[in-house]
Amino acid sequence: LVSGLMRHKYDVILTDTQIHATMGVRTFSHPLGECEIAICGVPMIAKKYSERFPESLDGAPFVLPTVASDMRRTLDRWFDHRSYRPSVVGEFDDSALLKEFGGGGEGLFPIPSAVLADVQRQYGVDLVGRLPGLRVRYYAVTTERKLVHPATVIIAETAKAGLLSEPVP
Repeated sequence: LVSGLMRHKYDVILTDTQIHATMGVRTFSHPLGECEIAICGVPMIAKKYSERFPESLDGAPFVLPTVASDMRRTLDRWFDHRSYRPSVVGEFDDSALLKEFGGGGEGLFPIPSAVLADVQRQYGVDLVGRLPGLRVRYYAVTTERKLVHPATVIIAETAKAGLLSEPVP
C-alpha cells in the first residue's frame, strides 16, 4: 500500500496503525479519531460471557485479528495484564472474515465500538461488553504533511465529526 501511495496510485491509506517513514518513503499519519473496543458474539455465546464481564473472558473462545494489528497488540497487553488466557480459535488479517467467523458462532470477537450497530445488524450478534480503557485509533496516511486532496479532507472531517467522535474518557 505504501508503494502505491508513493506512485500516486492511492491518495490515502486508512489504517489503525501509524505508518512511519521507512526505506526513504516519506509518509505522514494524520489522526482521525478513536473509539472503544467492544466484544461481540452470537446471542448464545454473548449471554454466557456477558455475565461477570470482563472476568468471564478468561478462557473464552475468541477469533482475533493477527498480531500485526494494533488492536490485537492492545488486546494481548490487556489480557496479559489481567493474566487472562483466551482460547484463540482463529486469527485473521481481514476484519470482514473475522466478523464472518465470529458471526458464525466460532467465538467472541473484538470490533471498534464505532461500528457496533452495523455489526450487530449485519451479523446478528450481541454486545458482550466494552473493554474498560481500551481504545483503537485510526489514521489517514498520506505523502503530504497536510491533508489537501478534497476527498481526503472530507473523509477526515467526517471521521472526526461523526464515526470517531467518541470522547476520550
